[in-house]
Amino acid sequence: MWNARAFQEDDAVAVSWDPVDNAARYVVYRRLDDGSDSVRNAGVYAPIATTEGTSYRDAQATPTRDGKYLYQIAAVSEDGTEGDVSFHTPTSPAEGATK
Repeated sequence: MWNARAFQEDDAVAVSWDPVDNAARYVVYRRLDDGSDSVRNAGVYAPIATTEGTSYRDAQATPTRDGKYLYQIAAVSEDGTEGDVSFHTPTSPAEGATK
């Protein structure tokens, strides 16, 4: 497993992660943080985007729910096999932001 980061911005959540060897693309998963420590499975985390890069801007995440989303990123190989999955990553306030 590997790390991802998620930061709440004014109007979206910025999610980024380190590249994974042999990944052709990545699937971004999101769920509301209900306080449980469950891992991604059907019905818990939902795929929200696929990207070839190592970042995603989630404009559908409601800013008023700061700190209430969890993200996971899955690396996908050229043949479509979903492999390594990141640790689940909670949303944090934007870097340098004060509350």
